[in-house]
Amino acid sequence: MNISKACSFIGHRNAILSDLQITYLYNLIENLVVCEHVDIFIFGSRSKFNDICHKIVTDIKMKHHHIQRLAYTCKHEVCVLANKKSLLEKTYTRLSNKKINLLEMENEVEFKNKYLCGKASYIKRNFAIIDDSDFCIFYYNKNYTPKTTNS
Repeated sequence: MNISKACSFIGHRNAILSDLQITYLYNLIENLVVCEHVDIFIFGSRSKFNDICHKIVTDIKMKHHHIQRLAYTCKHEVCVLANKKSLLEKTYTRLSNKKINLLEMENEVEFKNKYLCGKASYIKRNFAIIDDSDFCIFYYNKNYTPKTTNS
């Protein structure tokens, strides 16, 4: 009997991966499913790296139907991003004449401090994601500099 294992993804909001890196990532994730019995994939949000990994996991799910994609959301994302997602889904559905679901997930997980965290709730969310994972795949670019905002 195989015990379920989970894998999460943490990376820069803006990530640029080459085709070779995406192929490597695809093979790594599929290896986790086949050899390490990973069947739960945990995603945060608002990260290009997460988007890339979500697409790969969704592609692999076509072969391995038992895979689950879980969204760990921050408190501000529950209202703001859910509303934007709904609006975008309606717009794309209308334009394509078929039902469109953006960033499909089998479930949303609310970590216990979701509503107690402040402005940087994504940091606490990321701690929960890592704590709940057997494997973590990180994307780090030492030359990456996020945009700063003037307060």
